[in-house]
Amino acid sequence: MKNYDLKKGKGSVSFSEEKRKAIQLYMLEKIRMDDTLFLKKTAEVFSISETSVRRYVKMCIDKKLIEVSNKNQCGYRLVTYEKKWSVSNDGTLEEDQIFYAEILPELKEISKNAEDIWAYTFAEIMNNAIEHSGAEKISYAVKRDCLYTEISIVDDGIGVFKNIQKYLLAHGIKKCQYRTGSS
Repeated sequence: MKNYDLKKGKGSVSFSEEKRKAIQLYMLEKIRMDDTLFLKKTAEVFSISETSVRRYVKMCIDKKLIEVSNKNQCGYRLVTYEKKWSVSNDGTLEEDQIFYAEILPELKEISKNAEDIWAYTFAEIMNNAIEHSGAEKISYAVKRDCLYTEISIVDDGIGVFKNIQKYLLAHGIKKCQYRTGSS
């Protein structure tokens, strides 16, 4: 198993790659939750010193995974990247082309399985916005930090519930009744 020297030189502490990743992931999750005790908790959970945790903080700052933040109580926040687009729903939009041309390039270093899941999910939701919402404008965005990726799609259409209501009224269904199983 590969080892990582947390501090180079005399008296260095060496952890396995697996343990180093686990420490970093735990610490980043705590920072994301703005946990003011993240240093202490990380040290306790992994039986390491708070000084060692501070080295992980510095390493994450150097890698641009986190940054100092006066707004967060813990003093740090995850570095977040966001890119937004807005398009007119003019009848020429193709959800798969949008995904592969604009969204996928923003999803750096994901597995093929994750890519397939994102492609399918994005295409289904974007298709609903394009074909069923009656929207004139569709906006979408990718927001990402070192732990999570979020894709949002927003349109100015009538909304799914209004669409269902319109369908029901058009088919002569004025009131839905539910059976409870009792007579």
